[in-house]
Order: sequence, then C-alpha cells, then structure tokens
Amino acid sequence: PDLSDCGTFGLFADRASIVRATDGDFSGAGANGIRAAEEATIAARRATISNCGSDAVQATRSGQIGVNDSDISNPSGYGVLATFGGSINALNTSVSGADSAVVASGGQIDVTDSDLANSVNNDIRCQRGGRVNATNATTTSSSGDLPHADDVDFVGFDTSEGIIFAAFETA
Repeated sequence: PDLSDCGTFGLFADRASIVRATDGDFSGAGANGIRAAEEATIAARRATISNCGSDAVQATRSGQIGVNDSDISNPSGYGVLATFGGSINALNTSVSGADSAVVASGGQIDVTDSDLANSVNNDIRCQRGGRVNATNATTTSSSGDLPHADDVDFVGFDTSEGIIFAAFETA
C-alpha cells in the first residue's frame, strides 16, 4: 500500500491488532513510518520508509514489527527503535541517514545481514537491557560483514545495560 505523507503515522497498530502490509511505502510520516504498541503485530516486508519526522520504525510496549528486506532512510530520529519489550526483525534491511540506525532500549532487534552504515552518530546503540543481533551486518567503519566496535554505543555498558550479539571488528 502507498501510505506515504499520510499524517502522524504511516502505519500504526495497537491493542493486539495484527496488520500485514507487504511492499508498502510509509515515507514522509510526521512521526513514525511504522509503529506497533500494546502487543500489536505488523508484518511489513519490503517496506520503503524515508523522511519521517521521528523514528522510522518503532516497536514499544510489547509490539512486534517485521520489516525484513526493507529500505529505511533519512528519518529525523532513529532508523529502528525497540523500547519497553518491543521486538523488531529487520533482516537484510538497509538503514541510512538516521541519528542511529538501530536502538534497542529495553527491546530486542535482529538486523542480521543488514547494512547499517552512515548514521549521524552510532550505527548500533544498546541500552536499558536492550538486545541486538547484528550478525553479518555492516556498519560505517567495518571493512567486511562484521559490525565495527567504533560504530557501537553500549551507553554505559555493564551486564545490566544490554548486550549486542555479534562478532566485532576492532582493527
């Protein structure tokens, strides 16, 4: 579906709703291109999400979003944000031009085989018990298919703050 430039959200689901919107354009939203909250589930494979007024994709309060094989670019906030138990699968997805491409703040994100390079700040950010699987993901400073440690922000990392699952390049 073409839900571009349609107001606050391109697609918003909450209260255990289930939505499928494959091959959609959710660009130009005033806030989030796609947002799931309160146990809602959104399947939006092969989405195009650009130039949103806030975070491009946000799952919060146990919301779940699948945006595999998608193109996310130039949001005013984060590319992919999972908070308060939210969960996002963004496998084989390109995220560019965001403040941070991926932010797990008490949520969980899988960006296996994704391109997360060219964020304004860190490509991957993990805090408040958040978890990120970035296996085979590329970041701004990586020279291959491993995220580079310089592109990751653990936000005062200790065992209670969060963890990022991936091997890192350090040289």
